[in-house]
Amino acid sequence: MFVLRQATAKAPLMPLRIFHSRSVSGANLVQFLTLSAMFAFQILVALETGLAMLPAALAIGGVSLFVSARLNTRFRERAALQAGLVLLLGAMGWFARIPVQADYVTDLLPVKLLIVGGGLVLPALTRSVYLAPRPTMRAWPSPSPPCLWPLSP
Repeated sequence: MFVLRQATAKAPLMPLRIFHSRSVSGANLVQFLTLSAMFAFQILVALETGLAMLPAALAIGGVSLFVSARLNTRFRERAALQAGLVLLLGAMGWFARIPVQADYVTDLLPVKLLIVGGGLVLPALTRSVYLAPRPTMRAWPSPSPPCLWPLSP
């Protein structure tokens, strides 16, 4: 219903032309799936562990702030994105095998360190959209994540 309403509205909240760009649409899809997986991980683990989530938060923040820009510049966004997705896939695979009576060091800590892939994925997606060939669209001012913005030339 939302899509139908936006397609027919005179002043839509989300102009559907933003999906004309394959790079923006692809980045949105990957970002949605990545954030969904990371959110589920954080909720499920945080319910039982509290401050034990701190290594994951510090790892993601540290990589996002201090490592990802260098990797994106040196190896390009696609390589950083792929490396981050492999790390996240490893984290989710490890997370799926955690026993009910898990040991923090051998079962949970590796997942929290592999989740660092999120610190590579999200900046690489944002940068790839900024550097992608831009569609001939006007900018859409919004508080939405940058991957949702149709970028102006």
